[in-house]
Amino acid sequence: MRDILLVGAPNSGKSALFNRLTGLKHKVANYPGITIDVGKGHLVSDTNVSLWDFPGTYSLTAVSGEEQVAIDNLRCALNDDREAVIAMVLDATRLEKGLTYCLQVAREAARSKKTFIVLLNMMDIIENDDLELDIAGLQAALGVPVFPVSARTGNGVNTAEQAMVSGEFDLPPWAETPDVLISGSAQQIGDRFSPKGDLLVRRQARLDHWLLGTVSGGIAFVSIMTLFFQAIFAEREFTKPNNHPRTNNNQRANNSPSIWQMFKHQIAPAGQKQNKGIAKRAQHASWGIIMCNG
Repeated sequence: MRDILLVGAPNSGKSALFNRLTGLKHKVANYPGITIDVGKGHLVSDTNVSLWDFPGTYSLTAVSGEEQVAIDNLRCALNDDREAVIAMVLDATRLEKGLTYCLQVAREAARSKKTFIVLLNMMDIIENDDLELDIAGLQAALGVPVFPVSARTGNGVNTAEQAMVSGEFDLPPWAETPDVLISGSAQQIGDRFSPKGDLLVRRQARLDHWLLGTVSGGIAFVSIMTLFFQAIFAEREFTKPNNHPRTNNNQRANNSPSIWQMFKHQIAPAGQKQNKGIAKRAQHASWGIIMCNG
């Protein structure tokens, strides 16, 4: 029986990939020396293979108590004598967020004589946004097998699953690399192989295209302005004083000053003569907004 240890940074899509591979079968795992709570499931395609979902973290250097627990759990599993494949899940859209952790775990896997591979997740976003990512170059730089996958669509998952179950790979070349070189290498690899093209800029351009469109832009403008003025009128109606002699608690709460009352107090102190023209404009639905914002 082969174990697959699924590790990765938070928000890399690790749990989504775990769920797709196992069908959401969870129970407590016990490794020698320490009791840990991780997700466990069996592959849908091969129930003899166990998949372990370890807590996500950004580095093997803990900065909090929670991270220290997660790191201790992983080190305990790496030191176990059972045959295991370490599968590092990386977010293809944010390579720089997980590369340091990736190389650190690759080093520990090499020292423990365990197979190590990379699952490059969220490739559907890369493809949909026409971004460029040199997977072959990334694999050469990391020195480990890299499999592009999408936990959301399932693309590439079967190929990666077969490799994890039956593949035989060389150990990672990072066994003797110190932390300083790990960090520097991670930064260089991230700068070199991060997707070409700014994902945020592309999505902003799509939003701008929709908002500035002849039809869609008009619909968006009318909808936003309608909601805006409706909120203003609702606020005025809600804060209108209730002069009924018998008021409950909710009604008394409605006697708070309205926007117009606060503005009226600001432009004309008590006891002074008010300018009726200004007051009338301030009460107007549109002029009042302009004057208050001004």
